[in-house]
Amino acid sequence: ASVMELLSQDDTANGRRFSIGSQTDQAKTSFANKTMAHLGDEVDVVSSGLGYTCRKGLKPESPNQDSWMVLKVDGNFSIYGVFDGHGKQGHDVSQYVKDMLPKLILRDPRFRTSDMPTMLSESFRKVQSLVMTMDRMKKLSAQMSGTTATLVVHDHAENK
Repeated sequence: ASVMELLSQDDTANGRRFSIGSQTDQAKTSFANKTMAHLGDEVDVVSSGLGYTCRKGLKPESPNQDSWMVLKVDGNFSIYGVFDGHGKQGHDVSQYVKDMLPKLILRDPRFRTSDMPTMLSESFRKVQSLVMTMDRMKKLSAQMSGTTATLVVHDHAENK
């Protein structure tokens, strides 16, 4: 099961209302839209103020290496992430980090507490360790590939 599917099984515990995000695809057509997945409650992107797009660049030899996700959780929190893969297997690394990082965050008891900054920093270190472990186990090729990871945790009640 994918991590997004595992997250959907934990709706009650994690309070996730919906998730939208990219899926790995092998299409190499320049400027093609990335395949998308939606789990949980239906969301009207116009009324919620969400906008997103993810298109492959010009390089004909590789698939779209970017990944992204939006999670809305109970308690008036949203998590937004953008992951820019690099290297021959960058698409796999960006997808893996896109799946794992929010899972680590949502399962951490410090989520939605004043200790969130420390928890977020530790979550980034944990996901880096997981990438290295998956590389050693030959389940992910990350020796010459990687990803950036930009994440926002939005507290709607506090408007920050």
